[in-house]
Amino acid sequence: MSTIEEELRLLAEVAKPLQKATDEANAAIQAANAGIAAVAPGIEVWLTTESGQRVVILDLFVCGHCLGVSKAKGVWQIVVRPCDLNEGKAGMWQGEPTPLIEASREDRLAAAPALPSLVRALTEECNRLLNVFLQAAERPL
Repeated sequence: MSTIEEELRLLAEVAKPLQKATDEANAAIQAANAGIAAVAPGIEVWLTTESGQRVVILDLFVCGHCLGVSKAKGVWQIVVRPCDLNEGKAGMWQGEPTPLIEASREDRLAAAPALPSLVRALTEECNRLLNVFLQAAERPL
């Protein structure tokens, strides 16, 4: 039988690297938010697969959390938003966007590796909208 001291030692061995990972995820989220705020693209984008399905970063059986850029609390930033899972695919929204930096540790850790893909998706959507504008500007009224 283990003692409380042994259990606390084991806890400390796991808690320190978890805190370091959380600090790194928080720093990445804050850097991404600062970059998005500086560029101010003003468009909503959700991380999707190549087939267009929203990516679920955290699967909670019936409900998942999707990752995107949206306006939350009056600021364009990286957010998570709960959605129902329809046959394993992200379906209807089940709530409002929550700033990722304020989301649970589990959401932040799950989302951090996807941040470069999300910023890439935002860049691609900005480029697509710019091309729509440029093509429309070339057509006579």
